[in-house]
Amino acid sequence: MKIAGARILVSGGIEKGKMKTSRKWFGIGGLGSMLALAVLAVALTSGAQASSGYTSCPNKTFKVTIEGAEGEKPQKFNVTAKAISVDGVTCAAAYEFIRFAYNGEKVSATGYPLHYTCKSATFKTPLGYLPTQCVKPGKKIRYGAQGG
Repeated sequence: MKIAGARILVSGGIEKGKMKTSRKWFGIGGLGSMLALAVLAVALTSGAQASSGYTSCPNKTFKVTIEGAEGEKPQKFNVTAKAISVDGVTCAAAYEFIRFAYNGEKVSATGYPLHYTCKSATFKTPLGYLPTQCVKPGKKIRYGAQGG
């Protein structure tokens, strides 16, 4: 132990009073970094939810009737739409639209049912399904159309 002025040095060369303050600041720094991490996690989570806006709907299988040649009976097929998501519309309304689209019913001047306009889109769909987005003011339907 050496005496240098009014300070007492402990055997490692660290002053006794500074050890206590360094522990205190280390604890406060750790709490501050944990708080910053928590705030970051909340900000990222809420930002991801706000940017999406789409609600997922379960996959749905539709019966499609295709007319045969003259004199033949119409054939019925099952067609599945996958990766269905909606914004501003219910899942039931999306299912109705997709059923109309597959069966060619209630086609409007836009060439698609219920005055929607459709185009190819870029979102994740299972292999063998074409990503399709149909919109009209305030309403969006995205689904993977079977084919391709």
